[in-house]
Amino acid sequence: MRKSLSLAIGVAMTASLGLTAAQAQNFPRKPIKLVAPFGAGGATHTLARLFAEELTKALGKKVVVTAAPGSGGAIGSAQVSRAKPDGYTLLMGSNGTVGMRWQTSETGFDMSSFIPLGSVASLPTGWAVRADSKIKTMKELAAHILKNPGVKYASVGTGSSLHLSSEAWADMIGGKIIHVAGRGGKQAVVKLLSGEVEFIAVAASNFPAQKSKSKGKSATGQFRGIGITAPYKYASEIPTMKSMGYDLTDVTWWGPFAVKGTPQPVLDILAKAVEKATNSAGFQATLKKFSYLPAYMDPKATSADLTAYAKKMEGALKKAGMHKSQRKK
Repeated sequence: MRKSLSLAIGVAMTASLGLTAAQAQNFPRKPIKLVAPFGAGGATHTLARLFAEELTKALGKKVVVTAAPGSGGAIGSAQVSRAKPDGYTLLMGSNGTVGMRWQTSETGFDMSSFIPLGSVASLPTGWAVRADSKIKTMKELAAHILKNPGVKYASVGTGSSLHLSSEAWADMIGGKIIHVAGRGGKQAVVKLLSGEVEFIAVAASNFPAQKSKSKGKSATGQFRGIGITAPYKYASEIPTMKSMGYDLTDVTWWGPFAVKGTPQPVLDILAKAVEKATNSAGFQATLKKFSYLPAYMDPKATSADLTAYAKKMEGALKKAGMHKSQRKK
């Protein structure tokens, strides 16, 4: 009886291994879906679209980008976490969405729900006001907030790293600000230009004039960048928070993630394609054109960085009173 059971288990294991090998040998057999958990036109969706073109070349199969915005990236990320772990549904995640978002509220996923395939690009967070605003600097914005508690601002979404950075800054200055959630950087900009909010916190790629001669003013002349969280000069006239006396640095990196349980041979194929696509001359030129910074890390390094970031953000969230463990039940 035991011998028969052992034989049956052995046959099942062999069949399973054979299926995995066959899957890998023919992978990919159909188009791959890359989910961007923020709205069209924002930094995440734009990068996903640009990267999908290069990943399509590397894999030899079409990579289709789908936007699934909402709740600071939680809706799209949760959607991917429930997908079949076969490599055909990927998440264009970031250290913020995968390493932090699930720590602010119940999302249906956590960091262990995904497997990083490598990072592809990075950007600091930026703050901006309308071009016609009398506020020219972060110091002036701070003074305005202290004089007028409850100033409204928008970010890419509730629980996002940009939301946290803004709240951390407000805590530094002892001010009160009211968050109006957007569904991506583009929607946050719309809220700013419509007058719904007085300033925004978005990825710095939303400031296309950072490499122009417009002295921090956007190329469209509609809004003005006044501070960024980069620990380095971001090739612009916009000062870093550190240079203005605020101990606040944060850089978002993005990369594709597979669903937990995806066969290792498939992960290996995807990771190799991600490396090839990211380091291609064409994609590097595209990143520069759209003001992203190249930031390739292999899967192992990406995982290590993500783990460290999640731990750092846990402390920051608890300090700000924004960790889900601090919510009243």
